[in-house]
Amino acid sequence: MKKTPDQKDDLLAPTQIPSSNDNKEIEKVGLTDYQLRNRLDMINRYSRTPEESFGIQKIEKEYIEELNKRENLREKVALNYSMSVEKGLLRAPYEQIKLGYETQDQKLRDDITAKAKVHYNANNSLSKDFKESKQPEPSLFKHNFDKARNHIYRDEK
Repeated sequence: MKKTPDQKDDLLAPTQIPSSNDNKEIEKVGLTDYQLRNRLDMINRYSRTPEESFGIQKIEKEYIEELNKRENLREKVALNYSMSVEKGLLRAPYEQIKLGYETQDQKLRDDITAKAKVHYNANNSLSKDFKESKQPEPSLFKHNFDKARNHIYRDEK
């Protein structure tokens, strides 16, 4: 909203305080394969509806299929690498290739973790549960507050 020259700043208005949740970028946690599978299994186990469970199972299936595809490709690469060793052709050091594989796998795990987190947050959030739960009347909040306040004052005397 643009201010016109005759508008003044409202110095008593609350200022927006940046929070750590303002950055919606999901941090890379660097999970191992075992940790990722355990996390997906845990999310699946505690899902409340079949749709949530199926969504996590779909993400896990996608992850396993991608791992199998990469493993098949890597077997072919290993065969070609061994043939190049026998022929004496120029090639990259095996440690460099292995490091590249580890980096690719970590990126895949980070992507799957981010996808699972987005799916989980879309279906399970405390604010969503709070809105859906039955809330007491506002007058009951005031009644409980007054009751607690009176109880504290009686204890002090």
